Amino acid sequence: MVDLSSFLRGVNRPVVGVDISSSAVKVMEVNGSLSNIRLDGYAIENLNKGVVEEGALTDINQVADAIRRCVKRMRTSTKRCALALPSSNVIKKVVSIDENLNEQDLEAQIESEANQYIPFSLDEVNLDYQLLGTSKKAGHNDYIIAAARRERVEERVAAAEGAGLNPVIMDDEGVALQASLSFMEGVGESGTVVMMSIGAQKIQFIFIENGNIVNTREQAFGGWLLTQEMMRVYGWTSEQAERAKRQKNFPPNFEQEILRSFLNKLHLETSRGLQYYRTASKKEKIDLIILSGGSSTIQGAVETIRDKTGIKTIVANPFTDIPLSSKIKSDILHEEAPTLMLALGLAIRRFDEE
Repeated sequence: MVDLSSFLRGVNRPVVGVDISSSAVKVMEVNGSLSNIRLDGYAIENLNKGVVEEGALTDINQVADAIRRCVKRMRTSTKRCALALPSSNVIKKVVSIDENLNEQDLEAQIESEANQYIPFSLDEVNLDYQLLGTSKKAGHNDYIIAAARRERVEERVAAAEGAGLNPVIMDDEGVALQASLSFMEGVGESGTVVMMSIGAQKIQFIFIENGNIVNTREQAFGGWLLTQEMMRVYGWTSEQAERAKRQKNFPPNFEQEILRSFLNKLHLETSRGLQYYRTASKKEKIDLIILSGGSSTIQGAVETIRDKTGIKTIVANPFTDIPLSSKIKSDILHEEAPTLMLALGLAIRRFDEE
């Protein structure tokens, strides 16, 4: 039986944020308060390809081992942790409910509403809800209902527990990523911001209007395509290709032979994502694109998206003004910052009740 505090609510007690992506595990711990945060430690451990596929953990033991190594390297005694599911694995719906219902009747009404919108039996999902505020409908409150397939939740819980941790929060990746943006100077709560988390196998688009997430989208495209092409052209192993990407040490004709084609495809995928938003929202103006994820720092990615779309584009770094523990090397942290957005968004869940 999975026992989590919530999809949506925090614990206001020490937690480590655990980001499980298709290519790596990242674990992070912060301290202090939301207005005076300090980064105590973080660690990254790579995963073999195929260990995480389309949000599913195919080798829970390997993920658990990676989490355990991260925790050991961080030398943290914190056992509680916050995890996240891909936004595509979480079904969310805002509903209006009579404000005068008692707790028992409210929960019954939530289940009734969930049955209408969730395409699975409620026995197969983890379900949660949270009050958003007064509804536009007189005498009603708005609640957000969130649900995810129980098996997706349980495999992440099993991996964390296998590493000796105690999962207390299961978040939505998009919500956690947005939370990390609050630490980036110049990214306010007005205008339209598109966050593009470019991973190994997918791009996650998060569309934010005036500080609120209004839509999300995932597309099958990522840095693994560049790795595959390097393996094909140069006869390299995946390890050699990934090492060259990390060290930015490429053969002389890399740009002409491989990179240019990859960047053109990245532009096409970006255009698809932006067109999806414009069609759905019937709004044209986008003020800022923020790139995050392990593939966001690929040579030429920022310039390609900025020049092709005509929209201001930056790479995410929320750590510029965050004090660091003396054991953290700031130069390495700022290189890895775009890959750590989700881990930070999960780590700060400890402050939810402040």
